[in-house]
Amino acid sequence: MEQRPDTPSLRLAGTDPQRGPIISARAPEAATEQDLAKLTHELANLLDGSQRRLNLALRHLAESEEGGDRDEVIRQLRVLHTALDRMNQVVGAFRGRRTGRIIPAADTRGGSLTAVLRHAVDVIEPAAEERDVTVELDLAHSIVDLAAGPIYPVISNALRNALEACAEGGRITLVAEAVGGEVIIAVHDDGGGIDPGILERVFEFGASTKDRGSGVGLALSKEIVEQAGGVITLVNNPQGGATLRVALPTTPRA
Repeated sequence: MEQRPDTPSLRLAGTDPQRGPIISARAPEAATEQDLAKLTHELANLLDGSQRRLNLALRHLAESEEGGDRDEVIRQLRVLHTALDRMNQVVGAFRGRRTGRIIPAADTRGGSLTAVLRHAVDVIEPAAEERDVTVELDLAHSIVDLAAGPIYPVISNALRNALEACAEGGRITLVAEAVGGEVIIAVHDDGGGIDPGILERVFEFGASTKDRGSGVGLALSKEIVEQAGGVITLVNNPQGGATLRVALPTTPRA
């Protein structure tokens, strides 16, 4: 039987500031084991945060029937809606990917960096509250007019790692500022720090700082940051804990 060639599929090739998303035809590529591991990792994180927010919304909805805060229910559902939208972006990018690239190259909707960082904290808050861990957000005015780009999964993963490193009653701080043509984002935690034996290999695929970790999150974060022209580092703090730092070229919002 004659074998028909693959039918080319439309994929997002990039974003033009004037014309918007650029679509090109490209034959689909077979998913590798690493591709599937990355997809599973990102969807698992988004689903976990979504489920926690849905549970909170349902709880507040029950309380609202007894005179509770209806606005809080709406806020929780909006966070959930945004998380589900990001899942859709991840799956869409995977279906039209080039090898290994499952995260959109840019936020084609022109989302603000401030909104994306706040959303990342919103998603992790329910899990942090369960462990009595405080999450602080310190956003400089200098980032107000900057676009988010592809940073969300990087910060989401950093916050989740920081939370898992913290003891009960711990503290996480997310700091962001624009300095000299770069946006600097740092996630600090007061946990136990990173084992020096693994610190030099934390960004390798399969290497993990956790006993039962997948070794996907930090490797994917490094890939995303470097594809965006940035640099990512993870170091132990002198006073304890660890800091993940990302430096990216600034991108004004369209």
